[in-house]
Amino acid sequence: MGGVFKIIILALVQGIAEFLPISSSGHLSLVNHFFPSTPENFFLAVFLHGGTLLATIIYFRSDIARLFAGFRFRSEKGPESRRYLAAIIAGSIPVGILGLFLEEQAERIFVSPPLLAVMFLITGLALAIASLPRCRSSLPLPEGCKSASGGERLGEGEKGKGSLNFSRAFGIGCAQLAAVLPGISRSGSTISAGLISGLSRQEAFRFSFLLSLPAVAGAFLIEGVKGLKAGISIPVPEMALGFTLSFGAGFLALHLLRRLVLAGRLVWFSIYLLILGLFTAFL
Repeated sequence: MGGVFKIIILALVQGIAEFLPISSSGHLSLVNHFFPSTPENFFLAVFLHGGTLLATIIYFRSDIARLFAGFRFRSEKGPESRRYLAAIIAGSIPVGILGLFLEEQAERIFVSPPLLAVMFLITGLALAIASLPRCRSSLPLPEGCKSASGGERLGEGEKGKGSLNFSRAFGIGCAQLAAVLPGISRSGSTISAGLISGLSRQEAFRFSFLLSLPAVAGAFLIEGVKGLKAGISIPVPEMALGFTLSFGAGFLALHLLRRLVLAGRLVWFSIYLLILGLFTAFL
């Protein structure tokens, strides 16, 4: 029963904290501070990423379908989709080149609560800056630019403001790279970078998660293969339970985060992380 309870806790933490801008890696590190960490725990955490990855794909399925439309050169939306795909590639360069190396180093160094506390405080500060009035103004959506998910079409916004370009995409990718440090939220850093760079709330939210797909899928495959090669195994019923819980919690967290981002309420997460950082410093 104790093992099942641990899986339930880890799955819910992964599902909720992976998408809310509060750092799933930081929260899982805190959980492991109270539960002894084992190789099985790490492999389970990797597997739980599969549940949240599936939640992202399903939640953004209409946007992903429009991206694939870019491969059809005669498609009316082809140029728009190809530009967005190019932006995702540009934003993936930092993680693609340095991500795995830095993640291995970070896992060795950032294991103590005081260092974890610093990372929580940094994420909270970034969210606070992104919540400033000059960064949170909601841009009007032009007529005919609505997507199925309720926002403007891929990459669109006011000219010169709110539109996605390569430099913004690369900068957001650098913010995603910082999230290899436990306690730095991937969604928090990328959404904040998007808002601070001038993207609309809807576009910052959407690009943050579409940009995450190559990085999360790549890490999931690489770490999963490592776990299998190491002979680590977890009973199928427990893995199915964890996968289902992380998927369900992640899908609900995505819906909640979108509402809060569009409403300009990221400051709530900033306050939470500042409190959590102070608490963690005294563990």
